[in-house]
Amino acid sequence: MITNEAPGEEERASVPPPAGESFAVAIEGELPAAPWTLASTPWPRSGGCLKGSRSTAVVGPRGGTLRELFVLPGKPNPTRQRYARSGVATAGDGFRVTSRRKLFAFDGEGALRWQTPMLGPQSRYETTPLMLEGDVSVVGLDHLIAFVDAEGTVARVRLEGGGLDDTGHSPNLTRDGRLVLTGPLREVSVLDPAGGRSLGPHGLDIAPPAVTDDGALVVAGFGGDGLVLLDPATGAARARGADLEVDQMPTVGPGGRIAVGSSLGPGWILERDGATVASGSAQAFAALEHEWRALSYGSLRALDADGELRWETPMGDGFEVGWHLRLVVDREGTTYVPLHRSVVAVDAEGAVRFEVDTRERPTDIAPLADGRMVVVTAARVLLLE
Repeated sequence: MITNEAPGEEERASVPPPAGESFAVAIEGELPAAPWTLASTPWPRSGGCLKGSRSTAVVGPRGGTLRELFVLPGKPNPTRQRYARSGVATAGDGFRVTSRRKLFAFDGEGALRWQTPMLGPQSRYETTPLMLEGDVSVVGLDHLIAFVDAEGTVARVRLEGGGLDDTGHSPNLTRDGRLVLTGPLREVSVLDPAGGRSLGPHGLDIAPPAVTDDGALVVAGFGGDGLVLLDPATGAARARGADLEVDQMPTVGPGGRIAVGSSLGPGWILERDGATVASGSAQAFAALEHEWRALSYGSLRALDADGELRWETPMGDGFEVGWHLRLVVDREGTTYVPLHRSVVAVDAEGAVRFEVDTRERPTDIAPLADGRMVVVTAARVLLLE
């Protein structure tokens, strides 16, 4: 279940030092003034906050009723079915949905306000929105970053080189207000209106990092560094831990400890210096004040801060292997998990509160307000109450 065995040094890859090189970018339109600040909403990005805690200060739905708000137009490219997913984040004036290279703006009641294309049909995928203060949405699309203001006006930053990651998760921000970019070709970089700076290669298919209270970037460097804490200014490694198969979005939790899952091997709970606290089957973690939620392909588990099991609830095999795992924990400790064709709610003691049928795979969920949650599929926008 959960053990306390750290990986040996022979399991760690030898990784080149950080590149530390600046690079220019091509900007189309006017970017919002920097430094950029994460929006103060219930769910402004994948993972909910800079730490990727996957927890929110609002109370989630209790009734388990679902209604359709909107049918997303168009059809996904049949040659790109793995990218046929939608993402959602909450804004100050409602919420935003990304789907098929478009951004859709909805008000707090779920009515469509506007929609805007961000890039042409050659783009393979887009990320979930990152919401900045002022209701500015930031979305990654292949080799481009789109900044979309509150009225739907788009500015673009075009990147050279390897492109952005295709996990579908939102980008993240550094503590000093720069954008953090990751990609499939080993690179981690930071970006502001003046240009970008490479922090070096650290692994393959890197999901967006979490950010610690003191500003370190927590990167899951699959096939490279394992889990590594990077200085956001220089790219220097402050600490390393876990094994080389970690590939999920990290989470910073109780006491500054770090958790990271893997679709291929065990998940890990680590101290800030990289020392192992515990490891065991886990693909995604959420952080509460004094404990964790760990989602594996067979169950949802509550763990204390040291990784000891409190309870376990079977989840079956109803969700997809890969980066797309999403979960949300509300203020009262209820966990919401999208499965293959449903969303299940499990209370703070491990009892299933309800499960609602979504008819197709829910690709993202986001708390909107007390008692209300947005659920998106590749084709529809739904409201869970």
